[in-house]
Amino acid sequence: LEGHLVMTSPPYFDKEIYSNEPTQSANRYRTYDEWKEKFLEVMIKKSSKWLETDRHMLLNVADIKRGELDFIPLEKDVIELSMKHHFSYEGKIGMVMARMIGTNPSEMKNNWFDEETNNYYKIEPILVFKKEVEYPWNE
Repeated sequence: LEGHLVMTSPPYFDKEIYSNEPTQSANRYRTYDEWKEKFLEVMIKKSSKWLETDRHMLLNVADIKRGELDFIPLEKDVIELSMKHHFSYEGKIGMVMARMIGTNPSEMKNNWFDEETNNYYKIEPILVFKKEVEYPWNE
């Protein structure tokens, strides 16, 4: 059975730890490269196989901040892996998030300025992909 829409928010590698269970993806795959190959790419590949052509996949992902100037490029990696598995990148939608105490949304990488309220809001990207036709010569 093929599907019409995939919409998910996969864990951000080891930034979001939901449990200490061995099934937790960051516990199963200790390095980002291993997690990217064995968890993230597998999820995208399965989504591509399940989804009908000309339908959409929406993934809520954001880069993983490691330090003031250091981050893991999760957004770029998701785009590259998705394109590898028959998706075209259509763009992103900003999902407004609750403001965390002590943070300034105007200084965050992903933010949105609302001209009506004259305020900045923290957003997380929802990356939008469209399933393309799979040709045998593209494999």
